[in-house]
Amino acid sequence: MISLNGVEQENQIWHSFESFLKEKISASSLLYGFGHSIFTAKRIGITRTIFVRHTHPEVAISALGTDSFLDHSIYAKAIIDSAEPFFWHLARQVPNLSEQQNRQLEINARNGLNIGVSLSLPFDRGRGFGGLGICCLGLSENEFFALWNKNKEIILERAQSFHQTMLPVMVRNRLKLTMREKEVLQYSAGGLSAKEISGQLGIETKTVYNTLERARKSMRATTTLEAVAKAQSYDLI
Repeated sequence: MISLNGVEQENQIWHSFESFLKEKISASSLLYGFGHSIFTAKRIGITRTIFVRHTHPEVAISALGTDSFLDHSIYAKAIIDSAEPFFWHLARQVPNLSEQQNRQLEINARNGLNIGVSLSLPFDRGRGFGGLGICCLGLSENEFFALWNKNKEIILERAQSFHQTMLPVMVRNRLKLTMREKEVLQYSAGGLSAKEISGQLGIETKTVYNTLERARKSMRATTTLEAVAKAQSYDLI
């Protein structure tokens, strides 16, 4: 049996699910993303909080802003606020749209990202959030709904399966902690100070501080608290 490396495994999971969606709902592109904390997303923006993979048109992402393209997205906000599927062509019916949201919907429409559905995929007992955006370029609203109503149960089931399989693989491919970094984060999670951690591990306090700094960088976190929260949410410690 051939053993796949992390990138190969991620690609295999992605392409298998992509092919399934093309068959069941004529999906033209999709976006999958997840973040460790809804509160962090609300504080610094969804785009900066999540890990994401997508096949949406790059011209649309660039027009929306690579570093912020999900921050004003009605599609993304809908799956954070509700567990129900959100249908893209109904976005104009959302009350009190902001100027940025209206602009984003115009860009989406120009690039064919206005027929599709967003699915909410929470994890870590609801503390973490994830989502899947499925675009069906070329379908009318009626054609889309016909396929959705026919296949929605198996799509929702497979989306959950994809999420449960893909998330840990993407985490392993993007976040690398050494054993020492895991140890100091575990002790930090238990409320120990750097001096107390040094006593537990038999190392200098300065070494603890340096290891925590490396752990923050490894976890793409600005604080030790955030690094601990991410590591716990993603089951790394």
